[in-house]
Amino acid sequence: MYPARYPKHNCQVSTADGKTHHFCSSQCLINYLADPKQYSKVSARIKSTWVTVYPEGGYEYAAGLYYLVGSSIMNPMGREALPFRSKTVAETVAKEKGGKVVRFTALKPAQVKND
Repeated sequence: MYPARYPKHNCQVSTADGKTHHFCSSQCLINYLADPKQYSKVSARIKSTWVTVYPEGGYEYAAGLYYLVGSSIMNPMGREALPFRSKTVAETVAKEKGGKVVRFTALKPAQVKND
């Protein structure tokens, strides 16, 4: 998919060699981070990861956010890990739309897998 078509869900990874990899969704980002060699022939050290905050938008450093996984909210690739700045807001949405709130380091591809 083309990241430019989904500006509300864009994610990106910057590598130590100065390259930036763009993703259309958190699902694609999480799959890439779990196994970069599956998607790229060249192994690169990840310098930083950025995601678009839900729902207001704007890039934010991925590790500092709270992610809602397993909710009924569908996005470009289906299930997503929705990034929130506030844990309280993420938990409020989880009560309404289901799912659970996790930190970035706890995200796994199985949590955003579409069956």
